[in-house]
Amino acid sequence: MIRLCIISTIPTTVKIFFGDQLRYLQENDFDITVISSSNPSNSQSFGKDLSEGVKVETVNMTRTIDPLSDIKALFEIIKIIKKGNFDIVQYVTPKAVLLGSVASWLCRTSALCIVPALVSAIQLLRLLRLEIQAKH
Repeated sequence: MIRLCIISTIPTTVKIFFGDQLRYLQENDFDITVISSSNPSNSQSFGKDLSEGVKVETVNMTRTIDPLSDIKALFEIIKIIKKGNFDIVQYVTPKAVLLGSVASWLCRTSALCIVPALVSAIQLLRLLRLEIQAKH
């Protein structure tokens, strides 16, 4: 099983970018954890909107630069990544790229992935899966 972590500052972005792809990935032997900020207006429904079995971790990330909250979020993300021992960490939004890439590097994650809006996440994950399987 390949352990995948998706980090996004905004919960809605995960739903928009991935949609039914999360279910597809689960059916193809991916264990998925989503790290996203909490949003009082939709935090209750966010986990329910994702494919069943997707783990959701909440970290308070702001879209703006806020050194104190960014450092706190960085340490929370490091803790989650260490606990999850992920094969792939994927970032979706700019703040998630900043915090997630630093945390992933510090945790020595084997594969890191930034997905621009125009690139299919499924195609990238297929390539990374082949690469990870080749290493094991």
